[in-house]
Amino acid sequence: MNPQKKNHTIGIRIPQWFSKRDSILQGILLYIKKHEVEWHIDMQRNSDGEMPEVIIDENWNGDGIISFRYSDQEITNFRQKSIKMVNVSSVSMEQVHEVRPDNIQGGELAAKHLIQNGLKDLLFIGRSDRQYSEDRKKGFVDACITHGLEPDTIDYGVNELPPEQRSAFLETHLRKLFPKLKSPMGIFATDDLMGENILRVARLLNINVPDDLAVIGFSNNPLYCLSTSPSLSSIEYPGSTIGYKAAKTLDLLLQKKEQPLIQQIPVEHYKMRLSTNTFAYHGESTKKAIEFIRENAPKRQIKTAEICAYAGVSQSSLKNLMNEALNRSAKKEIDQIRISKLKEYLANTDMSIGEISYSMGFKASEEASRFFKKMTDITPTEYRKTQR
Repeated sequence: MNPQKKNHTIGIRIPQWFSKRDSILQGILLYIKKHEVEWHIDMQRNSDGEMPEVIIDENWNGDGIISFRYSDQEITNFRQKSIKMVNVSSVSMEQVHEVRPDNIQGGELAAKHLIQNGLKDLLFIGRSDRQYSEDRKKGFVDACITHGLEPDTIDYGVNELPPEQRSAFLETHLRKLFPKLKSPMGIFATDDLMGENILRVARLLNINVPDDLAVIGFSNNPLYCLSTSPSLSSIEYPGSTIGYKAAKTLDLLLQKKEQPLIQQIPVEHYKMRLSTNTFAYHGESTKKAIEFIRENAPKRQIKTAEICAYAGVSQSSLKNLMNEALNRSAKKEIDQIRISKLKEYLANTDMSIGEISYSMGFKASEEASRFFKKMTDITPTEYRKTQR
């Protein structure tokens, strides 16, 4: 133990129902390990009665707390006791330090994914009483307009209803909506729970997903994304980075160092699954070329000759098809996919650059580092620091 560091009592309260609880906790623990902070952690854990029950409410006493939301009474009491607070939900709390995903950027990413798949008719389905939904809608709409498209938006006040009424409410409204939609239609659901409801009703109406209705959610929650058929594509929630940054913020506040009131964590990755595995383009060759690139580029370096052979086209035809579909060459599409995968490894794992290089088929770590610097103007190490 470092005698220069005070042993603080820290509360961590993230509800069991929150799907990204584990990834946030991993980020917090990574910061504790890396910086050797001396924290005694109070946290609700399921020990089957072998550990004393921990209750973190307005009567809790300690030095600091990382929580998924606070009640007004808790904020008042904790301030009176000089307990430092960090909020890791997307629901703002007045004058409480917040670390949250950049929801506007997440909306932009969803729009770009659907547009890159050739979809022109786009729709956002959100929640009328949630700020994170408004932010995701803004990002989605702005990105669509930038690409010359005018999306539709619908917000449902489902959270205002008693829980026992919500499923029937959504089913009724979605049943009325879907027959009116153009085909193919690209939908960004404000979260994965909404996304699963959209897929559920589409299945009831025998709507073909993804050919007639392509759907992407937000959070990449396996409970919703993998329990439905087809599986749901989703924007990745940067839980580990949020946890790490929340722990860092609390540590610095305990050292009486000022921190920004709101810190937004970049949202840069998505998981493509069957619900958006469509390419609304004319021609099977274009579809095959893009499928080949997106399947293989994250794992190894591929050449345009391989793409041409798989798609059954010449080099010049491939160039024209890619420019028409994505407004960029096959080489640029490969580079974009590889840099995105490289960033994902750096942000969400502790793998060394050598291990990442091997996983992605670079000849050496130096080659991967040069590629990263060329694409981003910073080194992999510098980028990883911005995510921690």
